[in-house]
Amino acid sequence: MKAKKKKISTYTHLEKILTLAGLAFVVVGCVANLYGAYANRRFISDPIDVIYYLRYIVLLGGGFIAGYRLTKKSARRTQYDQLFLGVVYAVLAMALFWLFDLARFGLQGLSEQLSYPWAKIVFESTPLASVLTVLAIAYFRQSRPNRSDLSALAKVLIVVSFIVYQVYTLVSGPYFVLIGKATYDPNVPTWLIIGGYLVTPLAIAVVAYLLFGHIKPRFSRLFYAVLIGMFYSTLILVLWEFRTDASYEATNIFSNIVTALSILFVGVLLWRARKAIK
Repeated sequence: MKAKKKKISTYTHLEKILTLAGLAFVVVGCVANLYGAYANRRFISDPIDVIYYLRYIVLLGGGFIAGYRLTKKSARRTQYDQLFLGVVYAVLAMALFWLFDLARFGLQGLSEQLSYPWAKIVFESTPLASVLTVLAIAYFRQSRPNRSDLSALAKVLIVVSFIVYQVYTLVSGPYFVLIGKATYDPNVPTWLIIGGYLVTPLAIAVVAYLLFGHIKPRFSRLFYAVLIGMFYSTLILVLWEFRTDASYEATNIFSNIVTALSILFVGVLLWRARKAIK
């Protein structure tokens, strides 16, 4: 009985830390996207453009609201439970967005290109499709008052989407170089290439998985590790919304700053999460 209570307390403490970190990255993502959309407002020419240029607000904000508001209140659910579910569904919206975009890219490669305006509609409406899917999952799987835990379907979709997209990202670069559709810069030092692989979201998730050895259920450990990998990868994307200078030199400097800030964020998060499960 004591071991069981300790296990529940450990998970609760860990989820509180992930909730606070998740709330921070949702807020930063929405603010950054609002700034980026304002800076690029001259490119918004019709209503569907708004969905694309406000995609992180749609995904993170919409996903969070779906998880938080569609989670029924009950005696078994605390405020942190609802906030944690909101954060997880925001992450799920991002994960599905990547998966849907990857599927769209693959289908277009196998078939003829869509003509305008259908190609634009399909491309720019992907964030909305992701949020609608999250709304459906939250409504049918999370809205029952007698459930205080997270839907297993949401967990599986986050883990699978993250792994599929990250593996594709890692493999596609060398593959396109191999078939001649991309070029390799021989001036880039080998150590820099290796270092780039070591700070990928997949590598961060692997490190988190190894650090979470005290969590015995392997899928639970994998899920928490993937959440941290999703925080890291999403933070890198949304911070790019603050870029104002598109020149080559400024882009390199900004890239280093974004990477450093994201690694600092995930480093502190891993340290706090590790302490929570000891």
